[in-house]
Amino acid sequence: MYPYLIFSDLDGTLLGHYSYSFAPSEGVLARIATHKIPLILNSSKTLPEILDIRIALHNNDPFVVENGAAIYIPANLFSEYTAPLTPVRLGPDYDEILAVLQRLKAEHHFPFTGFSELSLEAVSKLTGLGLTKAAMAKQRTGSEPLLWQGGNAELAHFEQALAKNGLKLLKGGRFFHAQGQNTDKAKAMHQLIELYHRNYGIHFTSIALGDSQNDRAMLEQADLAAVIRKKSGTSLAINKPDAEVIYTQHQAPEGWREAMEAIFKRIDGGANHE
Repeated sequence: MYPYLIFSDLDGTLLGHYSYSFAPSEGVLARIATHKIPLILNSSKTLPEILDIRIALHNNDPFVVENGAAIYIPANLFSEYTAPLTPVRLGPDYDEILAVLQRLKAEHHFPFTGFSELSLEAVSKLTGLGLTKAAMAKQRTGSEPLLWQGGNAELAHFEQALAKNGLKLLKGGRFFHAQGQNTDKAKAMHQLIELYHRNYGIHFTSIALGDSQNDRAMLEQADLAAVIRKKSGTSLAINKPDAEVIYTQHQAPEGWREAMEAIFKRIDGGANHE
């Protein structure tokens, strides 16, 4: 095992924004597997969605769902986790979040629509997912995607109300996400880094890849970050020394391959060795 941990967002990063394809990165993914570098999916996607993607990627590493709502750990990877797939919750559960949102909407008439209020067909249309995958997207663990239909002043008021109830609003590539105040991708990343360090007894260099606001903390706190260019042609600006950031020229999915090829040059000078 190389002493690296790769934490990757999915939509707009590893997966094309509209195509949801990772085909251009298949060669790099094989190289990661050959070097036995854990590829930890750290996404806004749900448990069923990521389980489905892991099959396509031949991925058996831990993963993080819904912007840090929970970590899932496969059996026998770490000494303390022996069940087939152990959830480690990092925030309130979905029903608690929905209860707060419904109460705030009733009290203040905030102009938002959550996934729980949308039909399967509406989610499919909004996301570009087929009905089967849209159904997976609606099976939530600890966050609620929202369509905001008001102005900035109302949004600020909404965020204040959420904070008073232990929740926060995180902006993703397509939606806002209401989730626990103390959950995010970076916290999940640090918890997994500590688990790897404690179980393997070595220092791991963390590598993070992302494209959106909900990736910012993860990108800024990783040892090395790769910012994938957005579909708009712009790139997320992060607070990190230039030497620790790679900004891609390409969008997803080609941008992920571009980033990983640059990262491998830093890891081993571009040499293919075990």
